[in-house]
Amino acid sequence: MRFISKALCLFAFLSFTACHTDQPPQDNPETEVIMPSLNEKIDKLNTQIKADPDNAELYVQRGAEMWEVQGFDQAIADLEKAVSLSPDTPEYYHQLADYYMDYFRSQQAVKTMETAGLKFLERIPTLLKLAEFYLIVKEYGAADRTLDRIEKIEPLNSEMFYMRAQVQEDQGNIEEAVSYLRFATENNPDFTDAYLKLGELTAESDPKLALQFYDNAVRTAPDNPDALMMKAYHLSNIMDKPAAAVDIYREVHKLDPQNEQAFYNSGLLYMDLDSLQRAYEQFTLAIKVSPTAAESYYYRGVTSEMRGDVSAAKSDYEQVTRLSPNFRAGREALERVSTQVAQ
Repeated sequence: MRFISKALCLFAFLSFTACHTDQPPQDNPETEVIMPSLNEKIDKLNTQIKADPDNAELYVQRGAEMWEVQGFDQAIADLEKAVSLSPDTPEYYHQLADYYMDYFRSQQAVKTMETAGLKFLERIPTLLKLAEFYLIVKEYGAADRTLDRIEKIEPLNSEMFYMRAQVQEDQGNIEEAVSYLRFATENNPDFTDAYLKLGELTAESDPKLALQFYDNAVRTAPDNPDALMMKAYHLSNIMDKPAAAVDIYREVHKLDPQNEQAFYNSGLLYMDLDSLQRAYEQFTLAIKVSPTAAESYYYRGVTSEMRGDVSAAKSDYEQVTRLSPNFRAGREALERVSTQVAQ
């Protein structure tokens, strides 16, 4: 979710709704709204809407552009307009509900999806989204009843089982969640997210079984860096197999050369393996991808210090304090090596 600037309220006169109100929208389909000139795309859409004011899709497009430039009230107004012009298009309700939810109007978001759920009684994507929104606001009973509706329509729907698992997990019912996730993968053997969630929920209780779930996730999505990252984390942090985890991170590097976290994690693991030169190289790659990552500078400094290069360590610790003045370990390390360099 985005944090909203107080300055945004200055644009209230351009919108159908006031800043941060949670009142039902007062939509007037006959009213033409011309948005402010912010970029060429919005200017073009303003012109198109003026020429074709009943084209709902144009309002959807402008709403998306307004959202990108933080014109949140205006984006919501455009989606409200789109829904009023094309009330039989379920995706418009979905997008409007997302805007409400992201703009801290959860009650309106849920009401919008409830309206869609009543209008599109057997549309499974709409019912799944309604259940998801009930879960967000922790209305578990309503979420379960919505999922019951899906089960009557499509009893073996894997997404429905996955959502049931999320509802159970949120209430702390881990065994029930695992059971539903197994149903999900039985009905969809390529359900990557379900395997990843199974790995997460069984990691502590049965690490070997969790590894099998992560293996299945990688099998179903071999080009998914996130699946590889979660498997590598499990190998290093749960199963204490840092060398095996490093091998997985190498695969991540091939798939996603800009993955700063993978370089950083590899650096930490090489430190554990006493491969200080390789650790230094990994932290350097992490810094190259993300030059403002204070922790990467810090651990590269630690690596240099362990190698006896206190001058290089001092340079990195200085950068840490510039980037993150409140980084206590960085300040203490700088004081320590500064004394050594001075001697």
